[in-house]
Amino acid sequence: MDQVELEIYRVHGLTEKTDNRGSFWIKFDLGYSKDEKIGKGFTQSYRADADSVDVDYKTSSYVKRARSSQMAFQNRRAGLEIFHKKNIVSGGKFDRQVPGPAAAASDHVRADVVHAYPGPKGGGRRAGTWSCRCGCEKELEVGEWPTVSLDEPVAQAPAPTPIAAPAPAPAPASVPVAQAPAAAGGGAGAAAAAQVQAAAKFQSVVLTDKEKTDPFGVENLDSNNVLEAEIEAIAPKAATGDLASVMRKGALETKLLMLVSAVQSGELDLPAYCNILKERVVRDKVLAMYLKDEKRTKEAVAVMKRIRAMEEELAGVPQEEEEDVEA
Repeated sequence: MDQVELEIYRVHGLTEKTDNRGSFWIKFDLGYSKDEKIGKGFTQSYRADADSVDVDYKTSSYVKRARSSQMAFQNRRAGLEIFHKKNIVSGGKFDRQVPGPAAAASDHVRADVVHAYPGPKGGGRRAGTWSCRCGCEKELEVGEWPTVSLDEPVAQAPAPTPIAAPAPAPAPASVPVAQAPAAAGGGAGAAAAAQVQAAAKFQSVVLTDKEKTDPFGVENLDSNNVLEAEIEAIAPKAATGDLASVMRKGALETKLLMLVSAVQSGELDLPAYCNILKERVVRDKVLAMYLKDEKRTKEAVAVMKRIRAMEEELAGVPQEEEEDVEA
């Protein structure tokens, strides 16, 4: 079944379930104030024929805002916010009611719902009927039904056009001046210039207080490989329900999702990503030296491992892309 492009204004996605009474949710909020509190929200994944649709969805009540950031979603900027929610888990079956071939932009659906919610004695169940109006940006044909899923974005941005490799430059008629000493076996001048440039780059780095106090904060992680390794390392402890580990794992997954979305939307191309990694490598080297001077040896060693992971990631970039970055 073809997907129907919609302008989604609210989507809630369950990322980590801490226990039977609480969960962490991701909210993609388009067109709403960042200060607006949410009374209830739900995630829906539709699979339907022309008459009915089975849907799993989760209702929740607002508890508190945990953090806020930005990401590209459906070719526009959207607020990506993590909320802590309670009162979870519902499900049901939607019976579609279509007035005719030219269905209105707001299609009416009815849901027979069974709610499961935490009660004073550990839970309870209540059956009922719930009606809603699903707004969309275009009319639905008979037999069509919108598919809304966090795993399969509705209006996924087109994949970025691969960066064409630069045409090889014609062989120079004479050896460039910058290469002449090396060709003659005297590369000391070029090596000295490189050392001066590297020293100037390190001296220009001023570590923030956040980097000094929390060198492993999510905001200090810019590498896809590093984020994946951090998620893998924290997953076992998060699985035990440790709240701090669950929150860190959720923040890491959010940062990784933002990075992937930026690449898929074309907002961040490979040369720009390589530049970000190179800048982070320089900052982390300065950070490692600072931690070593402060006798925080274990933290310095962990930062050095992070540097090696980023250098390995940069080493895997095709040569032509590296040339684009240097240019």
